[in-house]
Amino acid sequence: MVRHRLKVIGATLLWIDEAHDMFKSASGAETENMFKMLKGLMQGEHPVVLVLSGTERLGSITGIDPQVNRRFTKIRPAPLAFGVDNARIKGLVGAYAAKAGLDVAIDDDTINRLIHGSRYRFGRSVVCIIEAIECALYDGASTLEVHPLRRGRSYFVRSTSGRRFLSS
Repeated sequence: MVRHRLKVIGATLLWIDEAHDMFKSASGAETENMFKMLKGLMQGEHPVVLVLSGTERLGSITGIDPQVNRRFTKIRPAPLAFGVDNARIKGLVGAYAAKAGLDVAIDDDTINRLIHGSRYRFGRSVVCIIEAIECALYDGASTLEVHPLRRGRSYFVRSTSGRRFLSS
């Protein structure tokens, strides 16, 4: 059914985000069946390019099957770094906030704290930024301020209206 639908819509690429969740079962048979399904999508009359994204666990799982391991190129983004990625993250905050109609009031120290609070992971920093924007919009704020403070694995987010939002 999936293969037919991909052919009908003319899809040549299928991106499965959070792909590690497909392998939650500890059953070897289920994992093997999932590998067969993925390999099947890349072969046949209408093959598609597969992109699987997920946690580091996904790399370990796909390494179980030598054929799957050989067919997939593993790309692991480098961790964010202070000073190196600040402009990119600040630009991202600005672009997302502008799309939401918000001004931005953040400094380089805030960006460093965001990088640290996001455990140096780009995806986690994006989640924190989006949640802060949602909070600001919910409050009707016109300016976004992001204050991630290290509290375990959480971020402390505050909009200019003063509403506090805790996110893990």
